[in-house]
Amino acid sequence: HILIEVLQKGHSKSDDNTFRQLSIDRERKLSPAQTFIPSQAHKYDIMISYSHRDKELSHRIYYRLLEDKFRVWMDVENMYGPIVERMAESIENSEFVLLLMSNAYKSSSYCQLEAEYAFKYQACLIPLVVKNDFTQTGWLGMLVGLRHHIDFTKTTFDDAYTQLCKELQHFRTQSIEKSQPLKSAE
Repeated sequence: HILIEVLQKGHSKSDDNTFRQLSIDRERKLSPAQTFIPSQAHKYDIMISYSHRDKELSHRIYYRLLEDKFRVWMDVENMYGPIVERMAESIENSEFVLLLMSNAYKSSSYCQLEAEYAFKYQACLIPLVVKNDFTQTGWLGMLVGLRHHIDFTKTTFDDAYTQLCKELQHFRTQSIEKSQPLKSAE
């Protein structure tokens, strides 16, 4: 609307401020997911490790990530052959591993196997709390330790999802900065 008026009336110095404001407004409307650039070094951006007992929220996160154009591995569509082999391949081929933590996750031997392998593989782990009654103890408490986690139970889905996207972008930025050679002082 403003753009049409500017074009009809001709360009003035005050129009520069209008264009600048439109640009700023447009940038603010982009979600963190829309600014995420996929890694060329990995087949998947994200692998989701979850308990099937937490399927509803896990699938909601999965489909939202897909909608936002993330390349996601989850056992929904990519399971064939030996299960443990697929789990290992998914971790090895993903930049990030989301640990969807709950007491059901903590009591699952498959989830423990995935999480421990991702830790040993030095994958970038992002813990998400997906159940209110989750207690961070035992093997899982030790594995995630003091890592920042995103709690999907204490806020709206959209707010927690936005936090997740920001966390992904934060780790991606750190990874890019570490991979660039240091500039020598001249």
